[in-house]
Amino acid sequence: MTVLIEYRDVRVDGDDGPIVAGFSAAVPAGRLTVMVGPSGAGKTTLLRLLNRLDDPDAGSVLFGGQDVRAYDVLDLRRRIQVVGQVPVTFPGTVADNVNGDTPALLARVGLNPGLATREADRLSVGEAQRKLIRTLRRTPQ
Repeated sequence: MTVLIEYRDVRVDGDDGPIVAGFSAAVPAGRLTVMVGPSGAGKTTLLRLLNRLDDPDAGSVLFGGQDVRAYDVLDLRRRIQVVGQVPVTFPGTVADNVNGDTPALLARVGLNPGLATREADRLSVGEAQRKLIRTLRRTPQ
C-alpha cells in the first residue's frame, strides 16, 4: 500500500483544550477515504491541516512522505483540494463558476446540463454541492 497522506501523532489545541489529540492515520493513494465522527470530533480540523489552513500544535501531517510545512503553500493547495460541505458559489452563472465544458461536467455529477445558464446563487444546496465540479475539473496530484 502506497501512503499518500499521513497524520503522525497530531495534536491541535483549542481554547477549551485539545480539538485533536494524538491522532495518527495513513491514507492510501488511489482510494476513496471517508472520515466520519460526531460533531466536534475534529474532522474539519484534520482536513484544514492538509492544505495548511491550520498547522498542528504537535505532530506532523505528511503528503507524499514530506511534511506539508515543507511545501510552498500555493503549490500544496494546487496538489491537495479540500471540498467543504457548505457550498460556495461565485457571482454569475453556473457556467461562469465552472469555467470548462460545462454541460459534460454537469452531467458527470448528475446535474441537468440546462443548469449552465442559471445564476449560481439560485441553486439548491444539493445542486450547489454537486456543482463542486470546479474541483473535479482540476487534477490534484
